[in-house]
Amino acid sequence: MRKYREIRQILVILVLVLLSLYLFFQNYEYVRKPVNIVIGALIPFISSFIIVYCLMPFIDILSKKLKINKKFSIIIVLSVFILFLLYIIVSILPLVIKQFNGLISYFVNNQEQIQREINDFLDGTKIDLKSVVGKVREYLFSNSMNLINSSIALFSGLFSFMFMTPIFTVMLLFSYDSIKIGLRKTLIRNKRKYILPLLKDIDDAVGKYIKVTLLDCFIIGTLSSVVLYFLKVDYVQLFSIIIGMGNLIPFIGPFISIIPVLIYAATKSLNLFISILIIITVLQGIEANIVKPWLTSKSVNIHPITTLLVILIGGSLFGIIGAFIAIPVYIIIKLVFQFYIKRVK
Repeated sequence: MRKYREIRQILVILVLVLLSLYLFFQNYEYVRKPVNIVIGALIPFISSFIIVYCLMPFIDILSKKLKINKKFSIIIVLSVFILFLLYIIVSILPLVIKQFNGLISYFVNNQEQIQREINDFLDGTKIDLKSVVGKVREYLFSNSMNLINSSIALFSGLFSFMFMTPIFTVMLLFSYDSIKIGLRKTLIRNKRKYILPLLKDIDDAVGKYIKVTLLDCFIIGTLSSVVLYFLKVDYVQLFSIIIGMGNLIPFIGPFISIIPVLIYAATKSLNLFISILIIITVLQGIEANIVKPWLTSKSVNIHPITTLLVILIGGSLFGIIGAFIAIPVYIIIKLVFQFYIKRVK
């Protein structure tokens, strides 16, 4: 009888979720703007959770293995993290901005040569340039409102990120244990203690995914900078950061992030273009098929087709932020579903 009730509850929840998704997609155009604003406002929360997930292992090392007071451990790790951020802001950020301005100036100063090469390429492939430009202009005009809404969400998110993320991060670090204890007591008091293993699995899986993804970005960004340096490419730091950050979004991100350096290489020489394309593709292949599976346990493994579909859905609905959080959301849904299926059995 108990299993029957649980099956009925799962079916009711599933029907309600599907109905909510159907109604959401039917009326998505009407709620796109407020949804984008809400997502922009959530950026500080998401950023704070990511920072906390990355800092907690170091705090645990100091507090559990070295027997340092927990609050003092938080202060030490937080201080080192702040110093690291200040170093990036003072040393690396100005360099990246300078290289970005230099890249823009390069394209502006050489626009006639670049335009001539593009025209030669289009003439050789018999592509109707006027038709292409017309379609692009039509697409941009039809999607101008979407661009405006995305820009509003982006600026709102950046403003919130700069001022609210540090506050949320400090609050979450110092209240992390009390939140876990309070949640545990609440579940026990409401006779929901059986949910605790599920919450632990979700915490471990999402935390591991975030840490592995950030480590991937660092590895690919570092290796890309080495490759671009030996190939004597200008703006190495800028391109390597873009390539590294592309790994925040599986599958699609690496392809998008390599486009800027390929465009630049195409204006230099065909050999440079081919060299960068081959080497970076090989690095991404090694990372996706060897490094990441080695770093990630089976609890986080997702089929590649499922990963691609989840990212496409998240990206099409909520843009870059949606593509980034799509996998953690899917992991949570998958673990919840597996947990209740096991209970029914």
